[in-house]
Amino acid sequence: MLRRSFLLAAIPACTLVCAQATDTATIVGTWGGDARLFDKALRARTGRVPAKLTFDTQLGLSGSIGGAGIPKTRPRSATPQRLEYAVRLEGQAMPETGIHRSHLVIIITTGAASTLDADFHLKSRFGLDPGMLVGHFDVAAIR
Repeated sequence: MLRRSFLLAAIPACTLVCAQATDTATIVGTWGGDARLFDKALRARTGRVPAKLTFDTQLGLSGSIGGAGIPKTRPRSATPQRLEYAVRLEGQAMPETGIHRSHLVIIITTGAASTLDADFHLKSRFGLDPGMLVGHFDVAAIR
């Protein structure tokens, strides 16, 4: 009986913690900075890859990564803690390097209002791609 009482008391506490997830509205606006590749040798070869991400109030995404445009898209997956976008790029992100990737997956973990925790996979196709490039957006809000 004591165990059941403890479990029943823990359920509301868990619900409160889950309900306190950061509101995705904190990412609305324009973010600018760099798309940093995790592979150091490749990052040295590509140099700085400028990035700009714009989120509307419905969580639609548009922007650019390197020389490629990110057409307006909606999240393919959305939870209070995570957003995931899959986008076919308009152009090539790093055409001068000979690296040809035309698909972008962006994974955002919602966080504090002043930061955007967003990783990306730059791919030649959606699905399994052993040659995908993985990185992180080092961006800040543009006011």
